[in-house]
Amino acid sequence: MMPILVRGIRSANYELVKKATVCTSNLCALIKDASDVAPFVPSLLPLLEENLEHSSPDVRAATELAKARLLAGAGDEVDPAARANALADTVSKGVTSLHADLPPAVVAYVASTSAAALEEKLGGVVRVKYFRDAVPLIEEHLSRSLRDLVDVDADALRSVATSAVDTFKSLLSDDARAILEASGDKDFALDMQNIILAFAGRVLLRKADIRFERGRRSHQVALSSHDDRLMTR
Repeated sequence: MMPILVRGIRSANYELVKKATVCTSNLCALIKDASDVAPFVPSLLPLLEENLEHSSPDVRAATELAKARLLAGAGDEVDPAARANALADTVSKGVTSLHADLPPAVVAYVASTSAAALEEKLGGVVRVKYFRDAVPLIEEHLSRSLRDLVDVDADALRSVATSAVDTFKSLLSDDARAILEASGDKDFALDMQNIILAFAGRVLLRKADIRFERGRRSHQVALSSHDDRLMTR
């Protein structure tokens, strides 16, 4: 769900931005465990802070509430910049060990942009494929940024990229790490993680993961035709 919310908040359509922001706000209010909110702060907070200057008063008002609920939901468990700083530090140390003569400004740039790319790629739904694809993504970014300044060693840059992705994995919540380990190389036709389902003011599901593996049959058993709301909603 996170990629959908992020796409909506970034949209050029004011109404869609407002709806995505309100959804974000409501989700943060529904989630009771701060450890479930905290991992999403680095991805959502910069977008919300940017929209505090939005031209639409309705979007600004919705954003203020969403930001307040996001930070309140995360409580004291989160430093919004902690993961980004850790990723940038890993990349910075790796690049510096390869090319100690690079200007500090260049190292800081590739480190911060690599961290931002990893946040965008991996900060939402947890999938093995995303983590696998992140290594060549960062390797290519480093190569493109440095090849005009130094002789680029592809294997060495791949090692730096792998270390950065490993750092991201180490900073995942326990639940996210469990999802990553359990997923393996399975191909899911539907993969919904940490969802909340509410109906008529009652929360029916909280912190639920629903996955349908492609090629396998799944069945829903309900007491009556009125109890199949999970599929209809």
